[in-house]
Amino acid sequence: MPMLVNFSSYNLFGFDQGWSLLVDLCRTQNFIAVQELWSDFNVDKIINFHNDFAVIARSAMSQKIQSGFLRGRPFGGLAILARKSVINSFTVVGVDCNCRCLAALAKLVTGHTVRIINVYLPCSDSSQEY
Repeated sequence: MPMLVNFSSYNLFGFDQGWSLLVDLCRTQNFIAVQELWSDFNVDKIINFHNDFAVIARSAMSQKIQSGFLRGRPFGGLAILARKSVINSFTVVGVDCNCRCLAALAKLVTGHTVRIINVYLPCSDSSQEY
């Protein structure tokens, strides 16, 4: 009998604002792609968020925090949560330099391998970079 594996994607709009729905998703989902963690401190929070999940997370704020004086609001950050009972291993494949795309490889207990790609697509603006 095949194993049912389900996925969700969720924009936290900051860990403090979105954690309550994340708790609900952890009850029913096997994989959760999360966007907008915002800060390095929230990476630690999400890594230790739920004992049933292995987590890969990256902050988009690391370089900005290291540069000294902060101005403006926090931004970005990605995580992928994988339920430990459905995986044998969970590894990072890559992350882009702006932390807008995070890829991971999950080897399932069934022997199958799943590549998960979490992409943060902020609101469109007219800048050259966008």
